[in-house]
Amino acid sequence: MRPWLIILIAACIIFAAGLLIAPTIFYDHFIWKYLWGPIVADAAGHPVSYHGVGAAEGYTLVSEFIYGVLLLLAVYMLYK
Repeated sequence: MRPWLIILIAACIIFAAGLLIAPTIFYDHFIWKYLWGPIVADAAGHPVSYHGVGAAEGYTLVSEFIYGVLLLLAVYMLYK
């Protein structure tokens, strides 16, 4: 098995376990705050809140980094 595939599977398992064990940390304070919340705020046209965690319109450094890594992985998988 390829090393990058093992790392990807391990990261997915850790993330899924985190969502089950501590959803407040993994969803509210990570996915909502940096990835999903800004999309909802952009659609609403104003800052929004979910379980007390606020999100404003626009990109964050964390979301840009994650989207960049996903884009690089997609391009790599296309041309490998």
